[in-house]
Amino acid sequence: GGLYVSEAARAELHPTYIGWRGVQVDDHGQPTDWEPDGRRFEIATSDGTHCPSLRAAMDFQDRWGAAQQRYFRITHLSSYLWGRLNGLRNITCLLKRPPESGLVSFQITPNGNPSPTLHNQLVEVLERQQIYLRTLRSPSCVRACTHYFTLESELDQLVEAIDAFLAQAL
Repeated sequence: GGLYVSEAARAELHPTYIGWRGVQVDDHGQPTDWEPDGRRFEIATSDGTHCPSLRAAMDFQDRWGAAQQRYFRITHLSSYLWGRLNGLRNITCLLKRPPESGLVSFQITPNGNPSPTLHNQLVEVLERQQIYLRTLRSPSCVRACTHYFTLESELDQLVEAIDAFLAQAL
């Protein structure tokens, strides 16, 4: 379905719920204003026809063991990735010890300083290889995410791709 709202009316309307796609952010990732168009009202994409798929995914998830087992797997994988990244020159992980979640944030630090430009370039290069990471603005870094179904070989592939990027970019 859809709803048309005139520009005049849209200027007077404010979202009831806030989603990440509905706000503009500054250079530090802090919210500054609403998006000027219909995105300001988008909180998530919901499609009821996907419910059977969601149920199948939840059943699949249950086959990976209890929540504690899945958490242990996620932290094992993030620790593995964190360790591999710490072995690369010009990479600095934000945390000084392995993460307690599946999120591993790191910086490209030629000359000891983070490079937002290189962070963005890395993410673009990896996307062309169908490896999806994201950049964060504050602090400027790249973030990878592990999940319980991530394979160590996929993390090795990621680290090799980062190393290849560094060899070419620096």
